[in-house]
Amino acid sequence: MHKLKLNVIQACLSVGVIFLIASCSKQQPIASQPSVVSIDFKGYVAKNTDTVQLKINNTIIKEGTGSISALGNQIALSATNPTLVSIYKKGADTPLLKKTIPPSPFNQKFTFYYTGTSFTDKVDLIYPTDATKMGFRISFQSSFYTQPVDVVILVSYKPVGTSAFITQSVTTIRNVVANSFSDLFELPTPPHGDAPENGSYVFLIYKAGTTELYDPRATATGNFNGITKSAFKPGDTRLLVLKENSITTTLIRFTLTDISAYFK
Repeated sequence: MHKLKLNVIQACLSVGVIFLIASCSKQQPIASQPSVVSIDFKGYVAKNTDTVQLKINNTIIKEGTGSISALGNQIALSATNPTLVSIYKKGADTPLLKKTIPPSPFNQKFTFYYTGTSFTDKVDLIYPTDATKMGFRISFQSSFYTQPVDVVILVSYKPVGTSAFITQSVTTIRNVVANSFSDLFELPTPPHGDAPENGSYVFLIYKAGTTELYDPRATATGNFNGITKSAFKPGDTRLLVLKENSITTTLIRFTLTDISAYFK
């Protein structure tokens, strides 16, 4: 009787071992499945005439100029071959950036700033030492002027009960070099009069070390698209790209783009 029970137990154990081995064999392919990651591209191309291409394993997933992004690209990584992310200037053979995608973390971000002559995938954000002010670094991009400039910052607002704007010089950011960001400068919240949008910071751009505008068409009239009170956040910081938007025989107008969110 005891021998019969022992044989039954041994038989059950044998079946259990066989079942376990079969189960492990069935699960083995699951463990070798490739990792999946989600990739966000965010960047800015400052030169209007340049187009940048975002690629994964040489497949173009997005191209453009100015602000460019491609979000939520879910990629299955090969278990045997590296999966590559690359960024190219359209028509160029040499990449501006090429990296192997790691298997983790799941959410990955690739950021960049391209001026047409220089490329970086990292720009340091520096915050103001005075929490009541906002920090700024500025880059000036011109289609025809490549020498250093001085950026004069003015505050413009319309006091309550008046019909005319007051424009006053606040500070000068000296020797801003093409294709790079200036040192940090800090500004208080701009004043305003009868409406919050009346207060803003605007810019004039001079040849470095002079009182001569970098171009006579770049007058104050063409610069009134600056930092408004509504966009002002004390204690925060901004990376500003100031560049020509339209050029006529009498006037140069500018666009001002904040790219700090790409590098946070």
